[in-house]
Amino acid sequence: MDLLLGLALSAHIGFGNNINEFHPMIQLQKNSFIAGAFYNSESNASLFAGLSNKLGKFNIEYGLATGYNQGVVVPFVRGIYNINDNINVFVVPAPGKDGDLGIVLGTQIHWRK
Repeated sequence: MDLLLGLALSAHIGFGNNINEFHPMIQLQKNSFIAGAFYNSESNASLFAGLSNKLGKFNIEYGLATGYNQGVVVPFVRGIYNINDNINVFVVPAPGKDGDLGIVLGTQIHWRK
């Protein structure tokens, strides 16, 4: 089992004001299973659990998360490109302002134990 500690920085396209763009996180990973916690874009603590599938330098993560105004538990999907073992860039589709589709673009640095 791996433990990841990290910080993500994000930009939000199609969202309103007052969006948090700094996301400290902790994640446990065993094989393709992931679970953890992070400080989300709505400035709330989120818990998540899901799966991570890797193909070369690309990952797709998907699962369920808490801490959002859209519901007690919401689905998520995140596309990731791994620059190296500690840095990646990601894209996340999410409900934006007025229910339209928004996009979260970001980069994450993490340390694996």
